[in-house]
Amino acid sequence: MSRKLEIYKIVKMGLKAMKRAKIPLYWSKYSRKDHTIHQHIMPIVLAQYLGT
Repeated sequence: MSRKLEIYKIVKMGLKAMKRAKIPLYWSKYSRKDHTIHQHIMPIVLAQYLGT
């Protein structure tokens, strides 16, 4: 399996898990809408997975 496909599957699985866990997109209705919580969590998950 190519590295890109492997990373894509990890991201897809992580996003699905966050939806299943009902993690909200934003902590507050007043928060800036630049990035979602899911977008902040996924780089951390990928860094842990890739070992960097």
